[in-house]
Amino acid sequence: MARLPPKRPQPEVWLGISEFQATKVLDATSEGIYVLDPEGRCLWSNPAAAHIFGYESPQAYVGKQMHAVVHHTRADGTPFPESECRGLQSLRAGAGVVQSQEMLWRADGTSFYAEARVNPVYENGQLQFAVVMLRDITERLRLEEQYRHAQKMEAVGRIAAGTAHDFNNLLTVISGYTQLLLKDPPDPVRSKRLHGIKQAAASAAMLTRQLLAFSRTDPANPTVLDLNQVVASAEPLVRSTTGNQVELEMTLAPDLPPVIADFHEIEQALMNLVVNACDAMPQGGRLSIRTCAVASSPAALRAQALQPCACVLLEVTDSGIGMDEATRTQMFEPFFTTKPPSQGTGLGLAMVMSAVRQANGGVTVESEPGRGTKLQVFLPVAKELAVKAKAAAASSAPDR
Repeated sequence: MARLPPKRPQPEVWLGISEFQATKVLDATSEGIYVLDPEGRCLWSNPAAAHIFGYESPQAYVGKQMHAVVHHTRADGTPFPESECRGLQSLRAGAGVVQSQEMLWRADGTSFYAEARVNPVYENGQLQFAVVMLRDITERLRLEEQYRHAQKMEAVGRIAAGTAHDFNNLLTVISGYTQLLLKDPPDPVRSKRLHGIKQAAASAAMLTRQLLAFSRTDPANPTVLDLNQVVASAEPLVRSTTGNQVELEMTLAPDLPPVIADFHEIEQALMNLVVNACDAMPQGGRLSIRTCAVASSPAALRAQALQPCACVLLEVTDSGIGMDEATRTQMFEPFFTTKPPSQGTGLGLAMVMSAVRQANGGVTVESEPGRGTKLQVFLPVAKELAVKAKAAAASSAPDR
């Protein structure tokens, strides 16, 4: 008996399966995909595009003119007319595939950068619709910019490393001659100017150390030290930095347990915190520096790989303008600053975090706009570090 060929599925049934499968695939992809009609209205969108735009569902903008939904305003806040949109112009001019980077807007009013690829679909020479594939590249651009800054700072670090020795020799000569001149018969005006020269030389030397420490061309030199001695060493420079407009209060707890850290890095970290605090109080205010021993570091520091342990606390509190949440989350990132370019490099707090991490410590921040800032540095006591090192060595030793 002849065998009949297998029965083919009905075209409409097969087509239905294909559409269902295609929709599932498009819905599952992480890349934003949506379809525009020739006038730029959204005909369809997958959930990923809605997520990128900040909407719970594509239904929030399907049927709407997408330029008005996500591309309505320039970076400077001025309106962006539809007639100037490159994507729509190219689409209506009958161009082929268009790829571009654009700044778009989310539903909550925040901006982001996107890489978009517009694929027009023609039938009989007429544009039927366009498929837009979209991805959020904000983080990628941020990392690229940070990498460019890092390359610049690496060059600065190399220059600093090459000139630091000679520069410090010059500063030593300046400081030495200034000190000799200060031994002459007192003259109030002259003495004030000489103290200014001495202070400037000390600030320049500290800046050199900061550049070297951040660029990691200056090796850390951790030693067992008393945090109070670090604060006491920096006190003259602290008082000079705060000036007459800022009321300074220093409370140093006696008999602090020792910590293991680089003296100059912690001293520089303290000065960076003081400078930041003073910048936050342009009209003056109160600055408090406090040290004490704490039985256990906060659990919040586990995110910084610091497990609860006995610590020494360095606390710097100011009555300044405070920070919002967005600033707090970025304040320790290299090159992040809210100051004008001529007033800040964005390295100060990054160097603080670097120095604290080198000492196996952690940092917490409390701040709100208009309510000042409290920044706490927790450094494990030397005994705790010794115990942990011994335990780590024992766990890594081979079995006998």
